[in-house]
Amino acid sequence: MIYKIIYDANPQPADTKIIWENISENAKIKRNFPSGKPFAFYIKDELNHIKGGCSGYIYYGCFYVDLLSVDLSLRGKQYGTQLMKEAEKFAHENDCNFIAVNTMDFEALGFYKKLGYTVEFERHGFDKNSIMYFLKKDLKITINNNAKEAFHWIVGILRKLDIPFQISGGLAANIYGAKRLLEDIDIDIPENYFSTLEAEVKDFIVREPAQFKDETWDLMLMTLNYKEQLIDLGGAIHTKIRNKFTNEWQSISTDFSKVEIRQCFDIDVPVIPKNELLFYKKIIARPVDLIDIEKLEMPIGQLDWHLK
Repeated sequence: MIYKIIYDANPQPADTKIIWENISENAKIKRNFPSGKPFAFYIKDELNHIKGGCSGYIYYGCFYVDLLSVDLSLRGKQYGTQLMKEAEKFAHENDCNFIAVNTMDFEALGFYKKLGYTVEFERHGFDKNSIMYFLKKDLKITINNNAKEAFHWIVGILRKLDIPFQISGGLAANIYGAKRLLEDIDIDIPENYFSTLEAEVKDFIVREPAQFKDETWDLMLMTLNYKEQLIDLGGAIHTKIRNKFTNEWQSISTDFSKVEIRQCFDIDVPVIPKNELLFYKKIIARPVDLIDIEKLEMPIGQLDWHLK
């Protein structure tokens, strides 16, 4: 048998997949690692045309974002941030240890830093003295080192401005004993207070208040980044969620008179009632919600963790 090395100027995915499968097979033999798998998230218009997206591979506990791009007409509208947030959620769902990205000095270094990525090392030697930065974001830290400080900061502002609020989402699940990674701090406020709050936190906004809709949520949303801790502020009165089982959109509205007062990061704060948290998590039923449901429905004596 004679083998030849042939240059391919237009490699096909099916062909490069063979190379990846050979690498995966070797990793399985040497370390019993499962096969790596590709992923992709797309921005599509009403005609199903791709206007941006991110893609990469999951392998050996690493979630590697190889490509990220948004159409020029959509830049500055937070689509890149939304793509990376969806990718990070998917990384958590696949039990990845960290996310790795790289970018040139003229591309998106500041963007990734705002999302909590840190530079591991630089590579020099490119044309025109360009520099490539390799960045990483750990996912296995249960609580971001700055989460407590960020939480006290935003709660202090909400109370100073006399804005009604409740803790919800993953942080509320943690308060009730879910014991899982804290991705971001979710807080619900009435929609008519967004403009008041926006003026106070303008230097930390990474997603300006606007209506946000994906496959699960339809709500007013604003995202802040305080010392690398993301804070999502969502509308409390006019929010809708999609019922995974009926495929219908259902309205949910917060009654602030029914919140529960719980301790979180050493202060007492209003938290979404546990039964309401379970209600919407059972309806949207994402993998992360199923994890929370399993923990939250355990007998109270079996829950041994809370935020300190």
